[in-house]
Amino acid sequence: MGLIDCLLVFLIACLALKSSFVLGSDPSPLQDFCVAIDESNLLVNGKLCKDPSLVTTNDFFLPGFDKPGNTSNAFGSGMTPATIDQIPGLNGQGISLVRIDFAPKGVLPMSYRGEGSQILLVMEGTLYVGFVTSDPANRLISKVLHKGDVYALPQGFPNVIYNVDHTCNAVAIIAINNQSPYFMSTKAIFGSEPTIQVEFLAKSCKIDEIYVNGKFCKNPKLVTPNDFYLSGFDKPGNRSSSFGYNATRGTVDELPGLNTLGIAMHRVDYAPQGLAPLHSHPRGSSVIIVIQGCVYVGFVTSDPENRLIAKELKTGDVFAIPAGLIHFTYNVGDTNAVTLVASNSQKPGFLSTRGGIFGSNPTIPVEFLAKSFKVDEIK
Repeated sequence: MGLIDCLLVFLIACLALKSSFVLGSDPSPLQDFCVAIDESNLLVNGKLCKDPSLVTTNDFFLPGFDKPGNTSNAFGSGMTPATIDQIPGLNGQGISLVRIDFAPKGVLPMSYRGEGSQILLVMEGTLYVGFVTSDPANRLISKVLHKGDVYALPQGFPNVIYNVDHTCNAVAIIAINNQSPYFMSTKAIFGSEPTIQVEFLAKSCKIDEIYVNGKFCKNPKLVTPNDFYLSGFDKPGNRSSSFGYNATRGTVDELPGLNTLGIAMHRVDYAPQGLAPLHSHPRGSSVIIVIQGCVYVGFVTSDPENRLIAKELKTGDVFAIPAGLIHFTYNVGDTNAVTLVASNSQKPGFLSTRGGIFGSNPTIPVEFLAKSFKVDEIK
């Protein structure tokens, strides 16, 4: 191998490592999960992996999201993160959550997340939420949101989020399609030391107009705040199905502004003893937060271990579900329950184990099913 070939191999390897670190998720993982450990300074798709045989349920679990954050600062806002640093099981999954508490008139300093798109749900209060588009338009696309409203924030654009109420606190949950998104205030750009030249900033902030995958793109000049807005997440869904649960979706079909952003959110309501039956999401990892009630949540690892990693969650608890694995949620209480599910796909898909295997159209031959499940007869 010549010098040029060696250099090319080295450059490709560097780009692969850089791409893996920036995205925070592996598009083609070789194992179910990669629970993070901190014993090394090496960065492998985020952090090194824990020995799978030593993985526990608590690696995917975080309590306390029902507790308010500290807002006694100059901005009147406080963030409670649920990233790879708090949930090691998020390593390589490319998704995280943040709870933000606002004092009356509190603001989240103007900032952006260069490594993740976001979807925001107002849990309490009234928030003004928006983002500024790129040159040359520099449009502010914003809206006043109330409890139960959802808003999408595209990756890389400056965000505007503040509590418009003079007397009441506000709470928001933000899902981000990155396991460890960084927070960069615009002060870092315009208040650096020494200062960056204005001429350089003006040129650097311009981006080309690119239309990409998902669905066809709307003419940017015709985009309105409602393209990024969805109301009703404070309203319970119909729990009268045979399984006693209902999912209220916040995907690209309901929020057109999510197109190409790689993130979505669902509200799931459960009747007492209601359950979301065994299923998987083929296009996304998920993070679940219990808003109300007591829910038993778990997933099954792949062959040959087929381990059940499960935990009973209470209000405020958070649990991570790796992409593609069969999982379930079950209301173990005698009252209704509510969970919020964030996924790092604009349309993660829902593949029911029962419907996908035993209810396909056309049906899978019985002989094949019998042999696959090692049973004599399947009716």
